[in-house]
Amino acid sequence: MTQFTITTTVRHLSLVVLLPAALAACSLLAPKPDAEIVKARAEAFYKARLAGDAESAYSFAAPSYRAVTSLDRFRQRHVVGTHLQGVEVVNVECESQASVCTARTRLDFVPPPVMVGGRAESVGGVQSTYRDERWIKEDGGWWRYFDPLK
Repeated sequence: MTQFTITTTVRHLSLVVLLPAALAACSLLAPKPDAEIVKARAEAFYKARLAGDAESAYSFAAPSYRAVTSLDRFRQRHVVGTHLQGVEVVNVECESQASVCTARTRLDFVPPPVMVGGRAESVGGVQSTYRDERWIKEDGGWWRYFDPLK
């Protein structure tokens, strides 16, 4: 009787110790929500843009865009000459089918000077605007959508 009780107690203790550990491990392996993934990728995209790292920023563009748009063209349109001072990804909303998400971003920038009476005049300090940016699920990953014709 004592052998049975000790064995049973050890089994119960093993379950008490191992079951919570197994459940915790499963929660670590659970996939992140799409909105969380897109937010992290949007933040990394803008970190690269703010650093002037066109190659890294380009790597966040959808593969279908990169197939028809060169890095140099991307650099000219989206990195060179930008006056960004800071960016915050405010929120991300994904459609129910989760193949398209919209990241709402706040862009802080210094407007370029304007010509007044033949000389460049500063418009003012840092200004902010908001933009909704589309992220698409393509080839199993989340990518920043850019219109290749713009």
